Amino acid sequence: MVVGTSEPYQYPVSMQRPYRATAAFLLVSLLGCSGDQAAVPWGSANGAASGDATGQGTADNNAGPAGNDGASGTATGPSVSPDLRLIEDDPCFESVETPAEFDESLATIVFHFQCDPSSIDLAVGQVVVGESDGGYLRRIESIEIQDDRIVTVTSLVALSEVLQNMRITETLPLDSTARTSLNFDDTTLYADDNFFVKLKRGDLQFDPDMFIDWEFDTVDLTYGHIQVDLDLEVDMELFLRSNNGMQFTHMLTLAQLVYPFSFPAGPVPVVGELKVQLQAGFWTVAPGAVTVTAGNQGGGKAVTGATYHEDDGWTNISQTDWTTEAGEFDLDLVTDWNGKLRLRAEGLVSFYKTVTGTARAEPYLRGHAEALCEGLHYDFHAGVDTRFLAKYQILKKWGAERHFPIKKWETLLHENTVLWPGSAEADCGQTELGCGQTVSYNTLSVGSTSQLSSYSCATVPFDGSEYMYRFDAAADGPTQVEAHLDYDNAIWDDESFTEVGRKLFVLEDHGTGPDPAACITWSTGSDTSFVASAGTSYWLVVDSAASYGGPFDLSLACSGVVEDCDNGLDDDADGSIDCSDDDCAFESDCGVEDGDDDDSNDDNGGCVSSGPIACGAVVASDTSLAPLATDVMDAYTCNIGNYSGPEVTWEWTAATTGPVEFSLQNAHPTEVNHDLMVLQAPSALQCSADQCVAWGLNGVEFDATAGQTYFLVVDGYDGDAGPFEVSLDCAP
Repeated sequence: MVVGTSEPYQYPVSMQRPYRATAAFLLVSLLGCSGDQAAVPWGSANGAASGDATGQGTADNNAGPAGNDGASGTATGPSVSPDLRLIEDDPCFESVETPAEFDESLATIVFHFQCDPSSIDLAVGQVVVGESDGGYLRRIESIEIQDDRIVTVTSLVALSEVLQNMRITETLPLDSTARTSLNFDDTTLYADDNFFVKLKRGDLQFDPDMFIDWEFDTVDLTYGHIQVDLDLEVDMELFLRSNNGMQFTHMLTLAQLVYPFSFPAGPVPVVGELKVQLQAGFWTVAPGAVTVTAGNQGGGKAVTGATYHEDDGWTNISQTDWTTEAGEFDLDLVTDWNGKLRLRAEGLVSFYKTVTGTARAEPYLRGHAEALCEGLHYDFHAGVDTRFLAKYQILKKWGAERHFPIKKWETLLHENTVLWPGSAEADCGQTELGCGQTVSYNTLSVGSTSQLSSYSCATVPFDGSEYMYRFDAAADGPTQVEAHLDYDNAIWDDESFTEVGRKLFVLEDHGTGPDPAACITWSTGSDTSFVASAGTSYWLVVDSAASYGGPFDLSLACSGVVEDCDNGLDDDADGSIDCSDDDCAFESDCGVEDGDDDDSNDDNGGCVSSGPIACGAVVASDTSLAPLATDVMDAYTCNIGNYSGPEVTWEWTAATTGPVEFSLQNAHPTEVNHDLMVLQAPSALQCSADQCVAWGLNGVEFDATAGQTYFLVVDGYDGDAGPFEVSLDCAP
């Protein structure tokens, strides 16, 4: 039989297309045919149904549900819960107030009546259902009568708790008129002084349909299928211009459309909506200035959805049938570029104001350009991403939820290589630098990248474009390297008081390419010095803060290493350490056997250990009162800052290799500002600020090497001193 519905609630939104639907039940007859629908008992109303072995129900009036995929039919007819209350059928009902949406939490529903509300048959435990004010299906947890209204506190209830032995199949062509057509030509997606992006051409036509198939037995939902189909036609063209290098992503909402629907499940009105949000977005990465125009046209069907079976679990049924063709492509740049334009149609499916699924279809245009010395190579791809999130809490008694991974369709639209109109810069393509060489180049030119930003040896990020050179040290011994970097403008960061124009960073190569975590030193001015270990490779990276890239000159001067006579190291790799080395024969500190002639702790750079600290230890101390607190280290090579306050130091030797965390407990930097330093000791007797390998504000994590001794320091910033508590975690 066919059961009609009243017109669905009209939502106050900018765009909507209401839809009336009729449920086609494979169970031929439902209790909706009975005379009294205010409170409905379990069981058949007009005859007994039975299922046969083929899965097709048979009955004179009421048919059992057709088995899904050949499953056997049920032995009884469709029925609804005796707790069900169709309150809107009561002659006294006037209106209802419901929240904007429902979820698993308790929610208040207020019913208004034209007569005495105390005469209304409502009780705790009943399930109220209706289609006014967007629809509701909730169980009453408490009742309060106020004047002409009844205030109820309600909880989530699933359809499987009120429907039994029933299968519902419904196809909803939500856009009952011609397909929706939206035009977004010349829509600005983002604009500021240095960056401008617009949808130069944007035309979107779509026609949404929804299909549902639910099957309930006497206990719960046994089969569920929700599918949203979008017939799409897309014509889009991106225009992007940047005056300097940047990494940026942005999404802009273009429109929102709402498609209400309703259909009957016997006496139970099923009410919901498909809310479609249309967005345009982009992301772009380039180390230098770029201007890009790119477009394409495409169309087809994007199917998103999922099925649930109590035995087999979830199945993703999302798929795409799509065709596309290239539009205009025009690029003006001399650096690498990656970017993507996307139009996103995201549909939120709700039943009774409870989210049941989220379907997304995202046509996109993706581009990549690589600036080579001989020319510019670029390519563009078009594609569609689809994804679906299923939330069956409104259908299943104990809920069922699943996030499905993105399904992707993509094809190559266009690729080309264009030779530069003139000759490339003289040093284009040079990626290695040796002793005695000077190179002149530009971090915004061919071959520059924008991949490195947070260097372990620096205190502020350098997220502009960079250019890098490989330096291979001589194999016959360590080399003293003096690097000099020249550039035109100095830029200061007001927060960190750090000059953030072009800087040189020295990264030790560990065989995995340039790694900012392997930074051993950087230039706080124009000059950078470091000792290159024999046979070791390094990356010399010229980097800058965002928007401050440009030309530079970089030169290297090399010399042999002279032994440092009091650091416990074999600096020149000749097999002799400190005073035993011939280079130290005339040092005043060498040759003294008795007495304290070791000045390593007498100036900035030396300290005294308070003793050992063990893994797992939590230690309380005070930089102003501790007996072994010192005030000899005011600056560290691993960061920039004024550490004129006293420090307390512990000694720790790593038993194993791995990460270790040294942390302040319950730090209060606005009261006492302590920072943490990790010094790698060249010997168990030497504690030097020049050996700083890591630092942190309230905690510092570093990679320890088995057998290596470290000094763990708590130092007061800008003269601060006071109590503190630290811990050492050897397995963070």
